[in-house]
Amino acid sequence: MIALHRRLAWLAQAQPDAPAIIDARGLMTFAQARALADRMAAALVRAGLRPGDRFLVLSANRRESLLAYVAASATGTVCTHLNTRLSPVELAEIAADAGPMLALADAEGAARLIAGQGDGAAFPVLRFDREDFGAWLEAGGGEDAAPDFAADPHTPLFQLYTSGTTGRPSGIVIAQGAWAAQIEQFRMSQPYGPGDGVLVVTPLFHIAAAITAFAALVSGARIELPERFDADRALDAFADGSVAGTMMVPAMIDSIVAAADRRGLARVEGVRRICYGASPITEGLLRRALDLFGCDFIQGYGLTETAGVATLLLPADHRLALAGRAELLRSAGRPVMGADVRIALEDGGIAAPGEVGEIQMRGPNLFSGYYNNAERTASAWTEDGWFRSGDAGYSDADGYVFVIDRIKDLVITGGENVFPQEVERVIAAHPAVAEVAVYGVPDARWGEAVAAALVLKDGQAFDEAAMRAFVDRRLARFKAPRHYRLLAELPRNATGKVLRRALAGAHREEGAVAG
Repeated sequence: MIALHRRLAWLAQAQPDAPAIIDARGLMTFAQARALADRMAAALVRAGLRPGDRFLVLSANRRESLLAYVAASATGTVCTHLNTRLSPVELAEIAADAGPMLALADAEGAARLIAGQGDGAAFPVLRFDREDFGAWLEAGGGEDAAPDFAADPHTPLFQLYTSGTTGRPSGIVIAQGAWAAQIEQFRMSQPYGPGDGVLVVTPLFHIAAAITAFAALVSGARIELPERFDADRALDAFADGSVAGTMMVPAMIDSIVAAADRRGLARVEGVRRICYGASPITEGLLRRALDLFGCDFIQGYGLTETAGVATLLLPADHRLALAGRAELLRSAGRPVMGADVRIALEDGGIAAPGEVGEIQMRGPNLFSGYYNNAERTASAWTEDGWFRSGDAGYSDADGYVFVIDRIKDLVITGGENVFPQEVERVIAAHPAVAEVAVYGVPDARWGEAVAAALVLKDGQAFDEAAMRAFVDRRLARFKAPRHYRLLAELPRNATGKVLRRALAGAHREEGAVAG
């Protein structure tokens, strides 16, 4: 295994003047990228961080937020990237679990972290755009040796937070060995190299953006790192030939195709490969995008626990789908190199082709566990060593995996994961609400939208504006329900469990308030 920081160090020697990162501040070469990562690593050590200590990163995409992963590798510390859309309350909850020594943030991120800490600051927050960050980097006067931690495959590298099935956040720990394995698995399907540009438009706190960026960077390619996605700017990058590939959710691809339609563009050449995930692509959108770009398409399916992708629907599979096997566009593809996927039945048996069960995985790219949660870690694995994805699906006779439902009730909206229990916990605190059930409903643009069914307390009236304001103050906007339904009672089975699937089905038939 080659640790992440040593890969960048070698590239800085092999092609020091080649462009490595382009962000809002301009171009950075591989030599400059290594120098900044080394300074960040040395500053972490001076700040008293030891191997295994956590530090937070809360920022829009920029060079420092990317190279924080490298600095963690060089010091044996654990980079903890946080979702920039979380509220101060949510950030405080995660910080309490992670126990960070310090945080690195942009202006907006710093304000949220400080607001979440209240009057008692538990850790220092350094802003990338202020002089104190520069002073923190340069405090050693350039005399500090670049840290070079001797990592092994089990050394934690970073952790990303997702909500657990209880609605509480869980830190998913990715070790050096799992990350090195996923980089190689991903590179096999994304053959970029020196001279290629790769556009990273999804946030670096998402595992898909992180693997897209680092698989390209360690191959010597250039990372184009805008702060946020903009369809017109992405189209410009495709049109001028500056990028060879990217990773997006289908809604982003749809936005770029629409931008091309507005400009009257029938053909845009230059981009070679578009990887997408979070939801399948429709045949209509795929055909429109193929007509426009004429490039290869790849779908990746995975979880943060798989360090990125577990299966891939490759370009050849997309061509096969358009040639007559249209059902493959609903498939998540086949396992990545060195990994295995099986469909397990409730009784412990293995499903036959076409039989629905739980999707389970094993391979060198799997996570180490949930931080500070031994019970959840233990329950995530079968006795014979397979990871329980919590997703229901089936495989066909050719080994293609089809994801048909999420056992854990997860809602995926625009590539963001939303656990119903977390949203329910917030809405249930509203004084007018007696009961609440949250579920996902189909959405043409985002794949799914969050919906909530409410049972009000006696004598209470539903005030839509007040409810939306109440939720928005406590949750990230992508978690807030777009639709509300008022019910006399929630549908339940014989054991009292709320029937979310019945709610989703009834949503199309009954009135809902949409925001």
